[in-house]
Formats: sequence, structure tokens, C-alpha cells
Amino acid sequence: MMNLKKKMYEKLKGLVFKYTRLMDPKYLYLVEPIQLAFLVNYLENNKNIDGSILEVGVDKGMTTRFLCEHIVKSRSPIKYFVIDTFNSFTEDDINFEVENRGKPKSDGDFLNFTYNNFNVWSSKFKEFSFLMPYQSDCSKFD
Repeated sequence: MMNLKKKMYEKLKGLVFKYTRLMDPKYLYLVEPIQLAFLVNYLENNKNIDGSILEVGVDKGMTTRFLCEHIVKSRSPIKYFVIDTFNSFTEDDINFEVENRGKPKSDGDFLNFTYNNFNVWSSKFKEFSFLMPYQSDCSKFD
């Protein structure tokens, strides 16, 4: 019975892969590959230095997860702090982007952030004891 179940599951996966786009490879990071490479190389070159890193703005946490996995695999003693409002961009941040970077106020980066929740986000990273998330506007965090 188990063998039949496994064969059916594998056949279904093959059909999904062949006839849909659900299993297509996707690049889910909001940073460029060279930026991820820089971060990993920097962490690797400094892994024996007693210190911390800080990520400001985490969105869904793809880069956070990527770096956490690297930190675990490299056995680095680093502390990793992340700060985010977990409540979209502040009005001051949006105004800065519009006035200084020429982004339109209707830019998709500023919209649809209502899904992000500090407790839900944090619960997805519990296995990383070195990760310390904070819910705060970084301009007000001390």
C-alpha cells in the first residue's frame, strides 16, 4: 500500500512539474546575488571576531533565513539582530523614498504589507538562538 501511495505521489509531482508553473525555480530574495555573496563572504572572513550584525527591514525574512543558515553551517559565534516595524513602511520612510529616490508614492514596495506580524515572523526563526528580532522603527530604536 505504501509503495503504491509513493508511486502515485511521484506521478502527481511529475504532472505538476510538467504541466504547471507551481514548481518552477524562483528567485525570492529582494537583494541581488552579488549582495548575498558579499554578506556571506564578509561573515566568513570575520566569523572569529566577537561581534554582531544588524539587518534593518526584513520583509518576509528570506535574506534573514539565508544568513541564519550560513551562520549555523559556519559555526560562527555571531549575534544577529533584526529590526522591522512589521507594520509596513512609516509615512516618513515613504516620504524619504519619494523625495530622495524618486519613487512614486504608489510603488508596490510600500503597499500590501498588512500580512507581516512580529509574532508570526519570529516564530519561524525559533531554532536560531543567536537571532534577536525587535519590532521597532529603526529611526527610533536605541
